[in-house]
Amino acid sequence: MIILVIGMILVTPVLACPAGTKTQISVNCPNCSNGLKYITTIAKLDSNEINNYLPVVSKDARVEKLTKELTSRGYKLNTKDTTGMNVTLANDSLLPGVIKELIIPFTSTDNSQVGILAGIKDNKIIKVQAIITHRDEDLFPTSVDALTVKGNNIETETVTTDSVLGVGAKDRINSAFTIASTSPLGNVIKATTSSVTCSGCMALWDWACAIGCGVGMYGLCLAAGLASGIGGLACVVVASAVCYGVGQWGCGMDDYTSCVLLGYC
Repeated sequence: MIILVIGMILVTPVLACPAGTKTQISVNCPNCSNGLKYITTIAKLDSNEINNYLPVVSKDARVEKLTKELTSRGYKLNTKDTTGMNVTLANDSLLPGVIKELIIPFTSTDNSQVGILAGIKDNKIIKVQAIITHRDEDLFPTSVDALTVKGNNIETETVTTDSVLGVGAKDRINSAFTIASTSPLGNVIKATTSSVTCSGCMALWDWACAIGCGVGMYGLCLAAGLASGIGGLACVVVASAVCYGVGQWGCGMDDYTSCVLLGYC
């Protein structure tokens, strides 16, 4: 366990800023974990591109099967809020070049955040996955389910927040923020993660404040998985925790301080 002593930092609560105002950002995170390091640029798809791709993606057999499954669980398809992005992957990734992603959200009767993600390269749908992030009453993530169509079956992979962030992560994060907001000197933040994870958290924080939170953030994790061949469920958990921080503290705080409070740096 690494103990970081942070001096002369006074964090005051801020209102959440209107995240997501940028349409394109450049990315440079060579120390990010897994596939996140391969992402070089992110750009939002405009409404015309989304409208062009949505009918094609909606008719994909995997999307239809996952839509039926999510509907049976009580989630409601919400195509009007579909978003999309271009993610450019580096030349040394498994899939260099531009991947277009469509993120189709679903509404829920609880606090779950649900969406179907489709990755498109060279006009071919190369990856389809449904993500369900279960969240508590404060919108803190508790677990993530990834649903993938394999033949005639739907396979579900689940990861808990405790398994990624450690038991009691929410309490630690809230406690760290309380200390930082009331004591400007000698704040002691305990971090159990490596600098690689710190870099990933900072990148996700910057992206969340640039392109906005929501299921669209999971598209970055999907792209990272395609780039590296490594599953992205842990990335989804971290992205959800980052969005919890953005909702609590706003984007006025710098990425490093935020990730110290989240326990990643």
